[in-house]
This record gives sequence, structure tokens and C-alpha cells, in this order.
Amino acid sequence: MIHARMLALLAIAASLGCASATTGSGRAPSRANIITAEDISASALGGTAYDVIARLRPNFLISRGQTTIHNAQAASAYPNVYVEGVAYGDVNTLKNIDATQVGEIRLYQAWEAQTKFGLGNNAGVIAITIRRR
Repeated sequence: MIHARMLALLAIAASLGCASATTGSGRAPSRANIITAEDISASALGGTAYDVIARLRPNFLISRGQTTIHNAQAASAYPNVYVEGVAYGDVNTLKNIDATQVGEIRLYQAWEAQTKFGLGNNAGVIAITIRRR
């Protein structure tokens, strides 16, 4: 009987030790995955959203490699671009967005992108929010 209680306590302690300290929805996003309008203004880069990302967070534009073993030709190795929550295209479409119009640029990793934007975002998403005037 005593051994059963000790085993139960040990199992509870082990499960609590493995539990995450924060919840997924309550976490603040990492600053490394966001470029704000203030960052863009402070950099005084101008140009396009692509230029800003290439200078401030070049890791946004790095290939994530082959993302699937099935139909690998159809899967992009680069993040998809969304503007105001709407699919916009591949990373080259960032060259069509004037940096002065950008309010925020956020990189969503693959698991976040699949959850927020749906299937087909195996390499993640670069989400652009337009600056409100």
C-alpha cells in the first residue's frame, strides 16, 4: 500500500516536472520574430519590405529546406507572404510592398503558420500588417 502511494506521488511529480511553465496562447511573441514600424523608421532604410527584412532580420528569408517527402516540388522551402491575413504570394512579392506602408512584419514558424493560416505553409509565414494613418 505504501509502495502504491509512493509510486503515485512519483508519477505526479514527474508529470509536473515535465509540464511547461507557460501556456502557448499566453506567451508574448519573440522580439526576434517581429519588425515593428518603429524598427523600420529607426533603420532609415526605405525601399521595399524585402529590403527591410534583408537588412534587419535576414533569417526570415532563409530556406527551410525540403518540407515534405511527398510531392516535394509543390512545397516551397521559403515562407509564404500574407498581407493583412490574406495570402499574397512567395517571398519575392515582398519587393512589391513599399516599406513606408508597413506597420509590422512578423515571422510565424511552420507550426504557428499551419495553425493560424492553414495547410500549405510548411516553411512558415511572413505576415505583413499595413500601417494605419
